[in-house]
Amino acid sequence: MGFARAVTDRATFGYLADVFVIHDYHGRGLGKWLVSCIREHPDRQKLWRFRDRL
Repeated sequence: MGFARAVTDRATFGYLADVFVIHDYHGRGLGKWLVSCIREHPDRQKLWRFRDRL
């Protein structure tokens, strides 16, 4: 239904690279949930910088 990907060196930086949701599932909050999972992941909390906005 959806896919999100973060790119990181797992030490100092990371960024949200992709978020895709199949058209039939748009408008159900799946994309927001995927981004929220990445933002709250314990590995992300250890990074100095994480870019998830343009």
